[in-house]
Amino acid sequence: MKELFNMNNIVFITALTYILSQTKDIIKWISKQFIVRTRMGILLQENKQKISELIDWIKLNSKDKRTIDILENNIFLGRNADYSNLNFGYYIVKLDKFTWMLIWNWYENSAGGPQQFFNCDILGKNRRMYFKSIKDYLMPSQKENIIRYTTGLDICDTAMILIDKITDKKIFGSHITTVENVINDFLKKQHIYDKFGKKFKLNILLYGEPGTGKTSIIKYIANKFKFDKVHYIDKMFARNDDMMIVYNTKEIIENYEKTGKPSLLVIEDIDKSVLKIGGDAETKAEPSEQLPLPSRSRSARAFTSEGRYIGTVHSNLINSGEVLNNLMQFLDSNTSPNGAITIITTNNKDYLPEALIRPGRLDYMIEVGKISSEDAKEMVKYYGSSIEIEDHEYNPADLENKIFQETVSKEEK
Repeated sequence: MKELFNMNNIVFITALTYILSQTKDIIKWISKQFIVRTRMGILLQENKQKISELIDWIKLNSKDKRTIDILENNIFLGRNADYSNLNFGYYIVKLDKFTWMLIWNWYENSAGGPQQFFNCDILGKNRRMYFKSIKDYLMPSQKENIIRYTTGLDICDTAMILIDKITDKKIFGSHITTVENVINDFLKKQHIYDKFGKKFKLNILLYGEPGTGKTSIIKYIANKFKFDKVHYIDKMFARNDDMMIVYNTKEIIENYEKTGKPSLLVIEDIDKSVLKIGGDAETKAEPSEQLPLPSRSRSARAFTSEGRYIGTVHSNLINSGEVLNNLMQFLDSNTSPNGAITIITTNNKDYLPEALIRPGRLDYMIEVGKISSEDAKEMVKYYGSSIEIEDHEYNPADLENKIFQETVSKEEK
């Protein structure tokens, strides 16, 4: 008994008692180290499309029916119900006999509003194989030869994305060089904007008669400067939805903060699509009775193509006052987005209100007009056409269509 309580045994028993009392915490620590060092994780922040793609990947690759049931029986329906998502909380899903995935779906409040986080940890024997598969699925290394156009109220709405193939179509005319140089110079000066604490944004108005290539320029710019998405935002203002304007502004800012690259935003035919003015206001029924271009000192009368009077540009602008105010706030104010190139198009800039096109709100107003005879000759040569070019200006869309019809007719013979 005396030997049991000698100093050496007392130290040993004390140490053993302490170890046994801490066994639970030690096991937790060892397990945590094992999980931290062996896990492979993916965290998605405010990216509905990628969350949807990740859930679809799990459904396709899981060999466990109960996992698929978990994903299909815990559905989250938000503002847009057209993408896959999970209800908030924790999920343990099985990929195969030796590999599991821990999913945590939650929201956090931020200065820009609530943000969704979707975290996946892959554990087990085949974690490396599955992690690489997910990475390749969500982040394909091969560049897709497409441009995505978002056209809905929500620029992240996956159901309102149109896809168009990137082509090497050549754009003719001096105006394309002007637009290209403006955007190129802007992108090179990002550090200057940051130094002076100014928002890194550029607003461009393209104006000119129909068929001069304003839409083609947008696609060319997207391809030239490697914008994989073009956001058409006219619906956002046409609906005059304040909440969607704030929400999309937040999305644009967050994209810029994450990627360091500005978003490409487009408002096509702003006079018709947003301000509800213009249209057939330039001509009456008789071609000989051309209306003068409206001056800013008076109201421009608006007529249909049949000559029926439908009101004035001024009266229609009054009805669009709140829309115009939201648009101007978006383009140039403390609440306008940081990291955006906005291209606005119109067939007639004289129908736009003075407040909208003042210096500072629109950085550049570039006329997209007819092309010179020299540019026309270059187009004819480029397409291998035999059309004779005379010494006058040409509408590029009309000339291109003639060349196209000539080429098709040659192929049919």
